[in-house]
Amino acid sequence: MGELNMVRFLLNIIVFVSGAVLMGLEIVGSRVLAPYFGSSIFVWGSLISVVMAALSIGYYARALVWPAADSAVDSRDFNFLPAVSLSDIE
Repeated sequence: MGELNMVRFLLNIIVFVSGAVLMGLEIVGSRVLAPYFGSSIFVWGSLISVVMAALSIGYYARALVWPAADSAVDSRDFNFLPAVSLSDIE
């Protein structure tokens, strides 16, 4: 029971830090867009909408690839896919 509580605590910490990093990236994105598009409510709304849509697509893709805990697809294999897609392979 103690190990389960530790895992839940660590997952909560990871989710909190990930959310804080994502919010920081949204602020950086608004600073990048501000010289070209201004910093109106429409720019903020569009930026937040794009981030939320990207998160939703990522969650949906993960659910398709790894639907159950006893699936043959290992989570490490799925976590390797973004690294490969972001690498500069020519």
